[in-house]
Amino acid sequence: MAKTNYRCLLAIVLFFFAVCSVSSSSLVNKFAAPRQCHVYKKPGDLILGGMFAITENYPSTCNYTTDEIQFTMLLPEAMAFAIYDVNRRSDLLPNITLGFEIWDHGVSEDAAVGISMSLLQEPPRGLSKTCDLAERKKLVGIVGPESSAMSVFVSKIAQTYRVPVVSHWATSNELSNKARFPYFMRSVPPDQLQAGAIVELLLNFGWDYIAVIYTVDSYGIHGAREIVSQAERKNICIAMSAPLSELHTERDMLEVALRIKRLDSVRIVVMFSSTGPIAYTFLSQILKVGLPYKITWIGSDGWGYELLQNDLLKELVEGSIFVRLNSPKQPEFERYLNTIDPRMDATSEWFTYYWRDRLAHNCTDTDALASCVVPLPDGFSTEYNTAGAIDAVNVFAYALHSLWMETCPSGSANCTLEAAQIDGDNFLKHLRNVTFTSSTGPFTLNDNGDTEGIYLFENLQYVDGKHRFRDVGQWNSRMGNGERLQLFQDELQWSGLNSSQEVPRSTCRKICSAGQISVPLKEKCCWGCESCAPNAIIFNGTECMECARTFWPNAAFDRCVAIVPYTVSLGVPIATGIFAMLCVGILMTCLTAAGLVYYRHNRLVKASSRELSVVNLLGLTATFIAVIPLLQPPSDLTCSMSEALISLCFTLTYAPTLFKVNRIYRIFSAGKRSVRRPRFVQPRHQLAMTGTLIVIQLVAVVLVSLSRPARPSFLFTSPPSDHVELYCVFSPAFPGLCAYNLLIILLCCYFAFRARKVPDNYNESKFIGVSVYSSLMLWLAAVPVYTTAVEATQKVAFLSLAIVANSFFTLFCVYFPKLFAIRFLGSARVSDMDDSINLTTKQTIKIRPGLSTVII
Repeated sequence: MAKTNYRCLLAIVLFFFAVCSVSSSSLVNKFAAPRQCHVYKKPGDLILGGMFAITENYPSTCNYTTDEIQFTMLLPEAMAFAIYDVNRRSDLLPNITLGFEIWDHGVSEDAAVGISMSLLQEPPRGLSKTCDLAERKKLVGIVGPESSAMSVFVSKIAQTYRVPVVSHWATSNELSNKARFPYFMRSVPPDQLQAGAIVELLLNFGWDYIAVIYTVDSYGIHGAREIVSQAERKNICIAMSAPLSELHTERDMLEVALRIKRLDSVRIVVMFSSTGPIAYTFLSQILKVGLPYKITWIGSDGWGYELLQNDLLKELVEGSIFVRLNSPKQPEFERYLNTIDPRMDATSEWFTYYWRDRLAHNCTDTDALASCVVPLPDGFSTEYNTAGAIDAVNVFAYALHSLWMETCPSGSANCTLEAAQIDGDNFLKHLRNVTFTSSTGPFTLNDNGDTEGIYLFENLQYVDGKHRFRDVGQWNSRMGNGERLQLFQDELQWSGLNSSQEVPRSTCRKICSAGQISVPLKEKCCWGCESCAPNAIIFNGTECMECARTFWPNAAFDRCVAIVPYTVSLGVPIATGIFAMLCVGILMTCLTAAGLVYYRHNRLVKASSRELSVVNLLGLTATFIAVIPLLQPPSDLTCSMSEALISLCFTLTYAPTLFKVNRIYRIFSAGKRSVRRPRFVQPRHQLAMTGTLIVIQLVAVVLVSLSRPARPSFLFTSPPSDHVELYCVFSPAFPGLCAYNLLIILLCCYFAFRARKVPDNYNESKFIGVSVYSSLMLWLAAVPVYTTAVEATQKVAFLSLAIVANSFFTLFCVYFPKLFAIRFLGSARVSDMDDSINLTTKQTIKIRPGLSTVII
């Protein structure tokens, strides 16, 4: 900033030294006495100054080349056309004629400073013959210049005279500082909005890792600063930012190109350049380093217009997107420029030269205009933002009209507005409140002297053998958030990819697969991937959150979903097999009962205690039935039924077995000592004692079911998985109920062992012994397996198989031999056995050969 002020001060000192020195005639001629080819004038009641870069350099002669002016001559003519249009209108500035004084300052900042002072300063003594002092006092404002750097100088000088400046193309954010540039305004949106358009474009395509290149001037520095600021607020990482300057050598630019090459994840580079030559020099260095991948360039509105003239560079930036100020077509201006004849109509020297050299080079002085002139191409007014120049004139016109309305409230036809009445601060207030409809939409200025606007996005494409720019969308700052960006993505064409429709990626963030989070790496803004636990979801892409035990992540790992628990049902193969076994068991129990009923009068059936056998068969039936609730999906009802039936069925099975084997043991033990019958061996006594044991268990089961019933519960795996099983968890009192049955079984084993030496012709106790021994061994094996099983299916299967197998052991070991003997061994042998064990009447029992008989 100090350097800028120094240059401005130096230019002012040089100017005053030049105009005050009679001997410096060359500088006097340059600024104070312009040649006609340097300035375009028209008198009027009030004068608007104009400053445009029409030629490459500030000309010392008037020997132009056509390539120098090209379409830049549109801007002076657009300004003149806008002033003519204002003067024709009766509703705008009546009785007041606007004039103009338009200068060509080339691309020289020094020339812009000198011209602005020539416009503003009264000519010194001795030069009044060459300068129109009256017209200079009528100057009310300046349109231009287009360069932000020049606008800094010009607006600083103009504010000394309290003369407002409205630029048609200077967009630097620096100029929005009203503390420094109170008299500066513009008819185009500032770079703050252009930066917003670029950042929203980056967000749209997910480009969050970019590089920024900018020129070292007011436009580039402040534009890049705004992009970096807005991008960082939107979590877009600036991998690098580098300045470019006219003072940089090719080696300096080559080093910047190599820095970009080292950032191999950067595929998007935003270049905020105020001029094309610097940008094109840098791009030539990019060609030299030979990037192994394609970069998509996002170009600001300051460069890119001449890319199509360079074959190497346009191939390099093919597929890139350029931001353009919206400069809509001006049909009336195009019609005006195609109908004027510089041979008769007043035009600038620049347009006159262009017209003669390019448009009317075959015309003679006598030819009719329509017969020999080549018209300008349709849409030429979109070049060089002629709309901005026209809007800048209208800003002054509407502000002057507002001031005239304030000065002449009666609207008298004789009331006019003198230059002396235009006070700088008062006029500035009217300028800030300007409102009109321009070709770009509603036009207003905010407190910073800035306006809203539209930016166009143009895609450099290779179509039909040549490169061309194609409009692919726009960004309108007048719209609300979310509606500003409009892109025609189907019309975009990318380069250097597998498909022209494939959007390039510019990110230093690896694409993590499902179930992975992004973790920061050592490189700036770079992220890798790390897997979360299998039961965790991804939160914000960077955090793992475990699901609850009964929930599991979905396929996208973005939310937890309830796990459908696995339950044993009849559709499971193992459950189907168990169910088939218990059906066979029930059938065999029924056949056994039918056989006992059929042979109920057989002495062997009578001797085996028919009453206890009935209770035992009921217990076996209950045992098979107890398995059915276990094979159903667990619920409060099925779990309670399973616990109660398992507890009772074993009591029903082994309580009568206990008294059976105890009766046999007592009878044969008593027969060794005496002929007296043992006590409590009659059926009613046996049933009473059996019933007592069953009732005790029944009461306990009822109390447990009421106080601590069995409930279904989840069985989780370790480590966690999405497989959760639902099974019945028996009450804490269930082991006590099982211990009661275990005690009965142990007593059965004890008495079966004690009765192992009964006579050979009576072997029921031996079969009972085999049955209870087998049951005991089965449960000694099944309980550890059930306890240690990690799956509910295993638990249910082992428990069900143990119950069913236990019942089959009882049927096979106790009842099938008896029925087999009755049916197949014949009545004689059976009769002998019956005679020896019929204890319901007094009989002789043969204990053993050689022993005495016992009468019971």
